[in-house]
Amino acid sequence: MNKVIDLNRAEAICKESNTIIKHYDEIRQLNGEDFNVYSLLGLEHAENQTHSNFLAELLNPLGTHRMGNIFLQLFLDRIGLDELIAEGAFVTIEKHIGAVDLNKKTGGRIDIHIEDKNGNSLSIENKIYAGDQQSQLERYVNYKKNQNSVFYLTLEGSDASLESKGSLIAGEEYQLISYKDDILDWLVDCQKEAVEIERIRSGIGHYIQLIRKLTNQSTNYHMDEKLKNIIRNNYHEVRYLADQIEEVEKEQVIQLMEEVVPLLKDKLSDQWHVELDDFNKNYHGLSVKYKTLLTEPYIPFIRVEGQSKMWSQHSIIGMPKKKEENPNMDSYFKMHPQEWAFFSDSFKANHWWIVYKYFLGWNHKDEREKLFIEQERKNNIDYIIDNIALLANEFEEALLPRFKK
Repeated sequence: MNKVIDLNRAEAICKESNTIIKHYDEIRQLNGEDFNVYSLLGLEHAENQTHSNFLAELLNPLGTHRMGNIFLQLFLDRIGLDELIAEGAFVTIEKHIGAVDLNKKTGGRIDIHIEDKNGNSLSIENKIYAGDQQSQLERYVNYKKNQNSVFYLTLEGSDASLESKGSLIAGEEYQLISYKDDILDWLVDCQKEAVEIERIRSGIGHYIQLIRKLTNQSTNYHMDEKLKNIIRNNYHEVRYLADQIEEVEKEQVIQLMEEVVPLLKDKLSDQWHVELDDFNKNYHGLSVKYKTLLTEPYIPFIRVEGQSKMWSQHSIIGMPKKKEENPNMDSYFKMHPQEWAFFSDSFKANHWWIVYKYFLGWNHKDEREKLFIEQERKNNIDYIIDNIALLANEFEEALLPRFKK
């Protein structure tokens, strides 16, 4: 049944909610809840440097916490993995399991790997913002297949992409766990065990605060209850407002990217052609091509692309493969990565891209919120333009001479 929306009531709901949020924001500021070392140091989004490292340190029986295997045992109990023995277990970050072989579906680097004295192991693929790699879960499941349990960890407990898991079935060949529930509950358990050791308890507390922020869980029960009551009492209007959010975010991203185009043209030399896609199609984005080589069949180009919707999923920047790809192009990038400082910290390649790295983070709510804050919005525009300009400069210096010979 269609029900007429009272727009005045919808506006009143927003104002009432905003008043509640502002009130509890003031309380949070007075309590110092906004102070978080990870956020202050700009590390809250770093998957390996922050999240994998912190989790692995707690899980490590030989970790600097000096509490032995207590935290690891709590984790194993939480995820229901009885076959791994915590005592004497060894933890490795970025465990190398051989060169990647996409045909055999083997090899790669496992984010967190735990092996016990009997050779049984636990592999955790840690995903905060980065997308999946080709056959990634399949490769990890194939490693020590009868002794290795694979867990796919994300903020909300979402499943892996088909590109990563292939025909594997979640809950059978690998397990899904989340920061929102599994990790957060485990951290609370760890904090209780460390109640008498102030530094450890405080360190875990800062990380718990970060996870609650990343998973949009308020630390204030009273605020949550008041907002829930507003939703209960005005569900139809709130539902209508919620349904409009993605469309508004889409419009905001399109407008931002349209503003990028003329500014980028001013930043680059006249030799570059800048083209924005139709955002109503999947895998849309922005292409930057060298004008005098547009007709060359093998010349790559620079592209920023949503995977597959820029306003709600992660985006990447790099050089996509063309239909008539130079067979030597892949080997060139593998042989000469030192010529590309832009990709030095996160060099990736697959069937669709010669080289790429993860770029825009609008797959996360906190980053999308910045689209509606004027200064943050300008920072986004500057970030996109500056990075494309850096890559264009390396393109001209390293790659262009090879096609001009």
